[in-house]
Amino acid sequence: MSNERTASLGRHAKICGWVGAAALAAGLLTARAGTLKARHPLPQGVKSPVLALELIRNPQLVDQIARPDPPAQAGMPAPQPRREREQLARAIAIDTWAFIPAYTTFLVLVGWLVWKHGPSRVRPLGLVVIVATLGGAVFDLLENHEMLALLTGPGDPRSPSVIKWVLLSLAIMCSTPVFRLGERHLLLQSIGYAGIAWALWAGADGLLGVLWGNDQMIEAAAGRMTATFALAVVFLLGLEPLKHGVLPALDALADRWPFSKLATWLPLEDKDRRESTSSTWSLRTD
Repeated sequence: MSNERTASLGRHAKICGWVGAAALAAGLLTARAGTLKARHPLPQGVKSPVLALELIRNPQLVDQIARPDPPAQAGMPAPQPRREREQLARAIAIDTWAFIPAYTTFLVLVGWLVWKHGPSRVRPLGLVVIVATLGGAVFDLLENHEMLALLTGPGDPRSPSVIKWVLLSLAIMCSTPVFRLGERHLLLQSIGYAGIAWALWAGADGLLGVLWGNDQMIEAAAGRMTATFALAVVFLLGLEPLKHGVLPALDALADRWPFSKLATWLPLEDKDRRESTSSTWSLRTD
């Protein structure tokens, strides 16, 4: 690979990596917003209230996911309101305006990296990633619309949700060539192999979960997709600084402030100590 192409890949990988970091932060914010204070059993044995709501099979199960506020009783102080439906609505809003745009941009950039910088035989996979991601994002938005509707009336989020999971699982599986880009020494190779394994595992769990109607598998796929995102971020951000290995990267880091100050501090201290010791010894001999 020419120096110009290598530099171009490094710049594009860094941009993609930081977008992926933003997507991870948005996903964490959405998950925290959708975590209810009191844990209670959810339908189909899943643990996330947001996922339980998007994969709900019967609208009558809404109260099992987001419990209504306890009714007031005569002669008793008003019970503390739970506001679980309002909390889930807030998580859905964060997902709509932060997480979906962030992960869509990230995966589209990943697909573009594969298409632009990957070997010719795998470049079509980059286009599949882009198309599947955009389609998945559209159905994710439809799913959120149906979830908000279901919190206040009739709605069917499961229908667009299963299509979303099929498309995103396909996008994750087809994104694996991104972990084979650039010059890779032992550390980057290890991260790349781990990323490929997790991407294939996440995609397979998502597709089989939809095929078998197993919501727990879909939830497991969501967790593995997050792990794949994290590995992709580390790989892409490390592609340029780690292309020659760990030791050259540490040497380059030592030349940058403030590490350059730390790297020269101890030798200077040792030099001052030697000079002080030499002066003391000279006075004693005089």
